[in-house]
Amino acid sequence: MLSTPIAFENRDGFKLYGILETPDNNNSDITVLLLSPGIKMRVGPHRLYNKLSKVLVDKGVNVLRFDFYGLGDSEGEIDESVLVNVYNSIQDGRYVNDTIDAMDWLESEKGYSKFILGGLCGGAITALLAGCDDDRVNGLLGLGLINVFEGGESNFTKFVTDGQLTSLKKGYVKKLTDLDSWKRLLTFKSDFRLISKVLLKPYRRIFKSIKQNINSKDEDFDISMPKELQGSNLNPKFAPAFFKML
Repeated sequence: MLSTPIAFENRDGFKLYGILETPDNNNSDITVLLLSPGIKMRVGPHRLYNKLSKVLVDKGVNVLRFDFYGLGDSEGEIDESVLVNVYNSIQDGRYVNDTIDAMDWLESEKGYSKFILGGLCGGAITALLAGCDDDRVNGLLGLGLINVFEGGESNFTKFVTDGQLTSLKKGYVKKLTDLDSWKRLLTFKSDFRLISKVLLKPYRRIFKSIKQNINSKDEDFDISMPKELQGSNLNPKFAPAFFKML
């Protein structure tokens, strides 16, 4: 196995660094890009990518492992102060352009034109989003491919699930007799957006039913549910990209 340090610029001018590993005979026409999971960089957790790369190269394919901008040895910075926001931005396609830029560099500099995109968790969703519209991508290696956004303290209300709302409602009922809970409520320390979402949950089906009934009677008449009744933590980009990839 031949390991070669590489560097290339992404479209924003940041220099990205990585390792290109090739079989000894170096005549493979397939290159696997192992994309960074979360903020774990090109080695992956517990050196997973190093181990996986060796297995893949032994099977006769090329492997590129590189750091996205703001990670590892690559240039750029991560501006988010809360880690969960970084994770959500990755699931929303933060590193799709870096992935496409890496394929462009491999094609122009090495002559490689067939790719398998893959990775763990955030690397897997990046691979899916980057590869679903690119004819050069022949496959997806998705390990722990996730299709939902993270909640976290900073945006829990935005991505809270129906199951969590049901559980929270039970908790709020128990807190009705708790003095400290009332103090938090009266001093405006409670999360009123979350409380309103819990209280309005029973009406979501009613609004959905009304909308369906009206639309079935008159297709030109539209009713939109209030924003506070919409939403889940499902990544809206996942399903379209998944079926495009299939």
